[in-house]
Amino acid sequence: MAYTPKTWADGEAGGTPITAAELNRMETGIDDAHDAIDGLPEPLELGTSGTTAAAGNHTHTAASIGAAAASHTHTLAQVTDAGDAAGMDVGTASGTVAAGNHTHTAAAVGAAAASHTHTLSQITDAGAAAALDLGTAAGTVSEGNHTHSAYVPTSRTVNAKALSGNVVLGGADVVATGYAIGTVALAAVEATDTLNAAIAKLEKRIADLEAAP
Repeated sequence: MAYTPKTWADGEAGGTPITAAELNRMETGIDDAHDAIDGLPEPLELGTSGTTAAAGNHTHTAASIGAAAASHTHTLAQVTDAGDAAGMDVGTASGTVAAGNHTHTAAAVGAAAASHTHTLSQITDAGAAAALDLGTAAGTVSEGNHTHSAYVPTSRTVNAKALSGNVVLGGADVVATGYAIGTVALAAVEATDTLNAAIAKLEKRIADLEAAP
């Protein structure tokens, strides 16, 4: 039972006479207080064992409270969400992982090198002229800046006949300019003779025959 202190006043006018009951009440309160003190545990000394008390500024190691140190390591088996690649080394073979700045050759990915060549058979829309060399003969192709200066222009004429088509010369078109009768008797007409030379030989022979007795 809790002890309730009483406020005392002096003299009869105070209304707090000292009686045996009041004194006994105080004695009982004192006795109860001693009993409560006697029931308290023995004071503990400071220490770190189970029978001592810890200082207010005491510390603990991570191991002493079943915790990991601030700086600690784990094996992959202790990482619950690690992927299959976590345990692989960096490399270029199967069973390794590629470095972030890795490269590939064109051949490694089934592609052509940036600088490569093709044969005409690999060009699907090449024309027939693609395989021809540059030249001026049949079976070749001309350069874009080629000229035809070796040809006679169509403005040229032969015996006043334009070269716009095949030129046909008749007897009236041939003039024996510079012609003179031959001087060698019985000279035969040669295939290499010019027209004037052939006629001259023939006229000389006719003249010789006419002059014969």
